[in-house]
Amino acid sequence: MMFLRLLPCLLALYFSLGAASCDVPVDAFPVKGQSCTVADDQDGGFAARVRALPIRVVIDREFSKDQHLEISKAIAQWNKFSQASLGLDFYMIVEAGNRDYSHLPMGAAYCAQGTARQAGVLVRREDSQHAWESDDGENEAAAGVTRRCRLGSETEQSEQLVVLNTASGDSDRLFSVTLHEFGHVLGLGHSCTNNKDAVSKYYRSCEKLRAGDTYYDAVMFPSLTMRYRSGTGSSAGYTERKEVLRANDMERAFCLYTGQTRLDRLREKSSPGPYRELGY
Repeated sequence: MMFLRLLPCLLALYFSLGAASCDVPVDAFPVKGQSCTVADDQDGGFAARVRALPIRVVIDREFSKDQHLEISKAIAQWNKFSQASLGLDFYMIVEAGNRDYSHLPMGAAYCAQGTARQAGVLVRREDSQHAWESDDGENEAAAGVTRRCRLGSETEQSEQLVVLNTASGDSDRLFSVTLHEFGHVLGLGHSCTNNKDAVSKYYRSCEKLRAGDTYYDAVMFPSLTMRYRSGTGSSAGYTERKEVLRANDMERAFCLYTGQTRLDRLREKSSPGPYRELGY
């Protein structure tokens, strides 16, 4: 029985789907046709879903070959879930071609430029501290950001931008951040909120959550923790890795893409606007 439980993780390792270690539990996929099980205190963590699927993904050529592979494997995690639970692909990676994206803005100006935007999702690399500092007050510590400019329609691709900061050179961190940001692309906000003004019965505070809580363990938790090995100095620290979609991530995406969220119930009364959410 233990071997059978570990088999999906071992296969993921063998086929390079992104799971880095088998000490992470492999949570069951939601079953097509089941009811939404997301609690009320996460209803505030949804934005409008993307209607034209699969979402086209263009990965900037500025990423190295190894970085491109990590990004692709993270995207494959979302597709593995959507194929199993919804019978479709969330994402389709397409060739970047010869277009140069390095001159495009990474901030709100990208959404404002209209015709110059990429259909689907453009994944851009930005390691410049100056660029992050000048981007609407962000800072160099940000590992990634997602901007939803336009959601499109059933037949027309959305227009979104994912910017990844690869300055740390940590491939494990890049995988975890990419997995998180592509949850935002789908319309998932954070599993809880660090914004005290946003805390309500529909959005739980992250403040007292610890490892073992489903909201904390989720890929969509709003931060990665710096950890230290027992008996070693600070130089031995390493960034927490979240490389496997957990039950809470999949349940929330399942509810969003089967039309079972509070946002769906209120849709006739409100029109969702552009959505922007910092990843880490």
